[in-house]
Amino acid sequence: MKLVSFDESRLGVVRGEEVIDVSDLAASPAGDWPPVGMNRLIRRFHGAIAELESAVASRSGRALSEVRLGTPVPWPNKIIAYPANYHAHAQEMGREYRANTQGFFLKPPSALSGPNDPIVLPVNSGRRIDHECEFAIVIGRTCRDVHRDDWRKVVFGYTLLIDAVIRGKEERVARKA
Repeated sequence: MKLVSFDESRLGVVRGEEVIDVSDLAASPAGDWPPVGMNRLIRRFHGAIAELESAVASRSGRALSEVRLGTPVPWPNKIIAYPANYHAHAQEMGREYRANTQGFFLKPPSALSGPNDPIVLPVNSGRRIDHECEFAIVIGRTCRDVHRDDWRKVVFGYTLLIDAVIRGKEERVARKA
């Protein structure tokens, strides 16, 4: 099931080339602040599957081309990112370290934007800005020290993102936010 955020905090399920509005099933009125409707829907997803399937089967939808898709999870609890998260990228940058030795860093939710939103770049006086496509995993429940064989118990879904960075010597969070 593909879930989307659209048109200013509406929640939907994709059915073919349509979006079915299911905002009411997450108790998330349009314009709610903070926009945590998707978080609520993720929290109760397994208990709401029958309701969601019924809504998809019985409700009319709007064409995907007529809605404005937003950030999939507009107000996440946190965004955890890994530098050089695959070995070939570290080699490409001429680094000796490997992805599993660099720890992680946090990004603020304000660094997120939807697929139709611009990526707003800071004034950077000629500094290089790089970007790369990343695979983002949405964790759907509280967890810690999850064994690699148990990942399906905590991963809710996935999406794609563009990670942008200003090259420089400042702390990574400042350059990637």
